[in-house]
Amino acid sequence: MARAQRSGWKKMPEEVRRAAILAAAGAAFGELGFEKASVQDIAERAGLTKGGVYFHFESKEALRTALLTGVAAEAGAVLARVEPGAGGRDPAAALLCLMEEMARALGGAGMSAVKLMELASGEGGEGRAALMALYVAFHGALADLIGEAQAAGKATRRLPPATLARLLLAVFDGLHMQAELVAEQIDRAAGVPALLDAAVRKLLLEEAA
Repeated sequence: MARAQRSGWKKMPEEVRRAAILAAAGAAFGELGFEKASVQDIAERAGLTKGGVYFHFESKEALRTALLTGVAAEAGAVLARVEPGAGGRDPAAALLCLMEEMARALGGAGMSAVKLMELASGEGGEGRAALMALYVAFHGALADLIGEAQAAGKATRRLPPATLARLLLAVFDGLHMQAELVAEQIDRAAGVPALLDAAVRKLLLEEAA
């Protein structure tokens, strides 16, 4: 028996309908993986028929690309709000705030950062390119903040900003990967921010204090 279309679906604005389908796709891809998740799985999570999904997205691959580019755009908006050269700010607080906002944006698709990277690695097109460009910009924003802190004498000068930013990015990715793989040992909501705080202060600020 065919599933009935979600009540009031056709009256919703186009962007709301697309967002609902993408959220369902993120949940399905995160739980089942891209290869195992079917359009039917996505339709069921969205409360739609398969036809309702195909009306907006021509294929599962198109959903993946739209999901990746959407996450990259949302996270890119976070980076766009970083004000270069803003004086009087605490360097540790600024770096931690940026990383926490990026973690929220990258998780906005209903998937962990690890699952998101897995999804991008299999895409090889526009979505992967958007996520790669985002990481380049993320690294640049971290390096800029570290450079400001070094210039103000509030961060170690033992390594250049770009190298320290790469190390912080590795810590950021690594902690979120561990929170995915050993969730019973690292709490994503509390443990990851606390460990990021420790990393920032140890890697950057301890020597400058």
